[in-house]
Amino acid sequence: MKKYKLYDAYEEKELLAECDTMAEVRKACRKRDEETDGEWFPVLYKLDKTGEGKTSYKRFESWNY
Repeated sequence: MKKYKLYDAYEEKELLAECDTMAEVRKACRKRDEETDGEWFPVLYKLDKTGEGKTSYKRFESWNY
């Protein structure tokens, strides 16, 4: 299971990448910037492991790429 999920929520929520590191996330963001001329809305989710062994993704509220 990848640690991060990156979506473009500009028009509708589209999964762009599943990444293990923030370096991979930044690379995917730069690629999307080029593809859309900066017209996209990045949303990043990070894997959150609970104490019960369950996993889910929580949205990052503030981050820079």
